[in-house]
Amino acid sequence: MSLPSAIFPDLEDAGVLITGGASGIGAALVAGFAAQKAKVAFVDID
Repeated sequence: MSLPSAIFPDLEDAGVLITGGASGIGAALVAGFAAQKAKVAFVDID
């Protein structure tokens, strides 16, 4: 069984900044946006 994911066709080359992107939900967001060809930057304190 695969997990559902949102697909947004207009995210290609969009810029996204994610805080807390090193683990957990933040890391999943980084992977999801990158898979949809967005330009992703993320920060984390650990």
